[in-house]
Amino acid sequence: MNLAYKILSTKLKSGELVAGQQIGIQIDQTLTQDSTGTMAYLQLEAMGIEHVAVEKAVAYIDHNMLQTGFENMDDHEFIRSVAKKHGITFSKPGNGVCHQLQLENFAKPGKTLVGSDSHTPTCGAMGMIAIGAGGLDVAVAMATGTYYLQCPSVVRVNLVGKKAKCIEDSDGNVLSTFAPQMEEVISVSSAYKMLVMLRSVINEGTGGRVRRYGITADMGGKTGTTNDNSDSWFMGFTPSLVSGCWVGGDERDIHFGTMTYGQGAAAALPIWATYMKKVYDDPTLGYSQTETFKLPEGFDPCAGSETPDGEVFEETGLDDLFN
Repeated sequence: MNLAYKILSTKLKSGELVAGQQIGIQIDQTLTQDSTGTMAYLQLEAMGIEHVAVEKAVAYIDHNMLQTGFENMDDHEFIRSVAKKHGITFSKPGNGVCHQLQLENFAKPGKTLVGSDSHTPTCGAMGMIAIGAGGLDVAVAMATGTYYLQCPSVVRVNLVGKKAKCIEDSDGNVLSTFAPQMEEVISVSSAYKMLVMLRSVINEGTGGRVRRYGITADMGGKTGTTNDNSDSWFMGFTPSLVSGCWVGGDERDIHFGTMTYGQGAAAALPIWATYMKKVYDDPTLGYSQTETFKLPEGFDPCAGSETPDGEVFEETGLDDLFN
């Protein structure tokens, strides 16, 4: 089952996941903007509800910003009043563009979103089912928490070959060329030293709890905790996968009272380890615990910046910290 159908299956309220058939799904989030929102909220008002039925509904003021007449101002004040009345988050003029703000502040993997803006599918980049729809559809979703649609077909696209190195017009004239710009920020020697250090975090240090979850894979990691336990982090990596977990609150005064529960190894690491266990337990994902890092033969992390064959690296800037 592909990711889209996995999400739809957890949100399915009616119908079957058969392409072309009508289904009803639970909607977790909605968004509107002031160009389409006025009509949507008039329709919502006509339904006579007290509070929206979704986890998060947001009304953005970002399209009709010119105040050359009274119309836009009236619309904005109406939307503000409806938002306050029905438990809708109001994004005032100047905050930014709706689909980008939704992505940065409210998008969550596995959730569903319906919005009366054509760019609503932007949030699909966060692993959501994000659908652009008409104002009435969004109003119904806000009122009932349900959205009806035709079960989609899911197409897999595999990109093969190499990307184009230039753009040409119809006559073959080169309009632009693309050459990768690369700059070394850390030497090979220092990179291997960092790998050895971060592997020891898992095998001997603060990330040792990962092994309690039955994970034997070759990996590195790093815990992190900010002042007053306001943030706890765990970043981990294998030869083919890098991922991380953050635990905290948007308000800095929301935090654990002690390091016992608030440190990265206690709050964030267990979530990351549980996730990695699921990754390894699912063979369809293609990750194996037998995969290992390849260090140069005879590499000594405690030695200077010299490879086994005698080549010496010049260490400058950041690299000086590791020599």
